[in-house]
Amino acid sequence: MRPAKLAPNSPKNAKKCDLVDFSPEIVSIKALKGLEYITLSLKLSNITQTRISIIHILFLVPATGAARTSGAFFHLLITIKFPNHTLLFLQYYVILIINKRSVTIGGYNMKTTEQQHIERKNEIMEKCFECYAENGLTGTGIKALADACGCTKANLYSYFKNLDELIIESTAYCMSKVEDDFMKKAPTDPKDVMRFIEEVPYWTAKKHGSKYRLMYQVYTLPKYIEHGKKFFEGVNERYTEYAKLLEPKIGIPYTTITPLIFIFVRACVHYAMFEDEYYLKTQMEVLKQGVSLFIEHYKK
Repeated sequence: MRPAKLAPNSPKNAKKCDLVDFSPEIVSIKALKGLEYITLSLKLSNITQTRISIIHILFLVPATGAARTSGAFFHLLITIKFPNHTLLFLQYYVILIINKRSVTIGGYNMKTTEQQHIERKNEIMEKCFECYAENGLTGTGIKALADACGCTKANLYSYFKNLDELIIESTAYCMSKVEDDFMKKAPTDPKDVMRFIEEVPYWTAKKHGSKYRLMYQVYTLPKYIEHGKKFFEGVNERYTEYAKLLEPKIGIPYTTITPLIFIFVRACVHYAMFEDEYYLKTQMEVLKQGVSLFIEHYKK
């Protein structure tokens, strides 16, 4: 077990308290219909370097949504100050498991619970982004987002400070997933390049058109534009890495593939947003000819 850490604003004479054994035990939990709080009682035992062997701590956790949502996540921070100025800082992660008749609670180690928290946050970002894409950025309120995620408004704010943070993080996360989805269809050899060029623009429009429209709606707003710049800096790096992966497959140097990817993606996005067939076909024709010439050139 790692030693407990002192907070930045701890008294100067505060001491670290090493935890030889920290074994939290669930004493009780109650969540009855009609009540506003879940009562959670923890017993902490075998705490060394103090005269206290057992501590009972009672928490009142707001039950809004938690009593209705299986998997609700709680991160409990416990600070104990002893007469000798020793400060003890404890972290405990718990998840509520709900069924039709009762509410129980399970304690998990930090690694497992953090992973579950991340997975739930990712799920929320995907559902919120889809909700915005379907209903529009300005036409979607916090209640609609919560309903789409199957949780309460309060639960959303346990993952994000505000709606701006939710929009920024959701856009970056979901559009990076779109990129990965896009590159899974990448050509596997020189002959497969033409299939990729002809097929992917229409697939992109059908599957991700609304997401691209939302992305540009978000990143062209003045308050989000700096986040857009940062996102597209990452795009430059990721596309370069994609080009490096394609180099041995299609026989063209990645320094040549990278700008071709930009041209191709730009044409796909433009078609996904506006269904401009003429623009798409002229761009794709130039790409086909260019790629064919490069393949022949680097064969020699």
